[in-house]
Amino acid sequence: MKLTIQIILFILIIFSGSYAFNQNSDLKHETPVDFTLTDTDGNTVNLFTELQNGKTVLLFFFSTSCIHCDHAAPIVDSIYKQFGSGTQNLLVWGIAYQHANIEMILDFKSRTGIEFPCFPTGHADDVFSFYNIEYTPQIKIICNDEVSPTIPQNEIIENLSYCFNPTSINKSEYNNTPFSLNENNRITIYNNDKKITFYRVISVDGLILDQKQISENYLDLSLQDYKNLLILQLFYNNSQVKSYKILNISK
Repeated sequence: MKLTIQIILFILIIFSGSYAFNQNSDLKHETPVDFTLTDTDGNTVNLFTELQNGKTVLLFFFSTSCIHCDHAAPIVDSIYKQFGSGTQNLLVWGIAYQHANIEMILDFKSRTGIEFPCFPTGHADDVFSFYNIEYTPQIKIICNDEVSPTIPQNEIIENLSYCFNPTSINKSEYNNTPFSLNENNRITIYNNDKKITFYRVISVDGLILDQKQISENYLDLSLQDYKNLLILQLFYNNSQVKSYKILNISK
């Protein structure tokens, strides 16, 4: 009986998030509550300041001892990197439960391999209470003066599209890149100087779809089985990684 109740609660949680930011839904969105926090690197941020600057803010509420948080954090981090690692329109902030000190948060970041900024809240604004967070992990997106309901991790990209709808990328935008878009949804990666050592293709929900070492002067990569937004990552021998968005590739 207890297991049945847990399963029902889990299903309700998942489906309650699936309506987030749906413009055709009657669900009433929350109004953002302002807060100021300082991350583990000593950088202080203010929510309303970033919203006024046109940013979309994804809040990842987590506990350092939560195994489900360990699983969700790398997915959130992948989206953080896909959308510019905080340099573009999307900011990703990890909000740690009050019991977590800086050392515990840094251990969590190291353990999960995440790079987005994380904030202790033990002696700061009680953001968990502001946004009615009673369990972890939870993900909320703030944009357009609205706060989404809790979002399942596999629906983050879908909900982000409400905030900034990506449009198709014209092939001319790739003129200065080490690859070209060809017919039949193929990409040719040029590596004449042998500086590119590895490529990776990532789906919109953070899954690795394809990856391979590169030793040839060029490599033809087929994307015909993939749809919508993809991220092509190129790894260089100087440890540099460059990411490119691929949207709606067509003939």
